[in-house]
Amino acid sequence: MSEAEYEKLVIFSLTWALAGIYEAQDRQYFHEYLAAKGAPIPQKKEQETIFDYFVSVDDKGNFSDWKQFQPDEWKPPEKFKFSQLLMPTVDSMRSEFLTNLILSQPKT
Repeated sequence: MSEAEYEKLVIFSLTWALAGIYEAQDRQYFHEYLAAKGAPIPQKKEQETIFDYFVSVDDKGNFSDWKQFQPDEWKPPEKFKFSQLLMPTVDSMRSEFLTNLILSQPKT
């Protein structure tokens, strides 16, 4: 892994560890702070932040858009309880991806 790829992974990890619970406006401030410090962050479109991207290990450490994990169109089951519904969104898919990544790490 190159130094640039490693740096992107560290920034990605710190972003989620330190600011993952931030609300939208605070995430924008955090993104601007990282940009001002010269951190390797993705080129963003308007209203996007580093939180809208992840570091793709398969793509040589390039930033990829979380939207590629967008769920298929949701269809409700025939029988269900409204209180037990979990609507798949980009946010829930992102959380599931990060959780699975953490859980797949070797135990020491």
